[in-house]
Amino acid sequence: MLILKGRIRQEVSEAVEKEKQDHSLVISGLAKWGMDKPLLQRQKYLDEQVTDIPDTLKVDCLSEVVYRMGKYSETRP
Repeated sequence: MLILKGRIRQEVSEAVEKEKQDHSLVISGLAKWGMDKPLLQRQKYLDEQVTDIPDTLKVDCLSEVVYRMGKYSETRP
């Protein structure tokens, strides 16, 4: 019974993760502020850049979660 319970949890977890991936959009090449700026200012700047994209494309949608991936580097966007 415990094995079945664990398997069900695993399947539900995988289904939730797949649902998130199916509705995700990855955007690359956005300009970023340097690490000298406070975190909240950097996040606000990123949110504004991401929000401008659907507006420019005239697509009516809102982002649920916005975050930057990867390590900070002066040589990459």
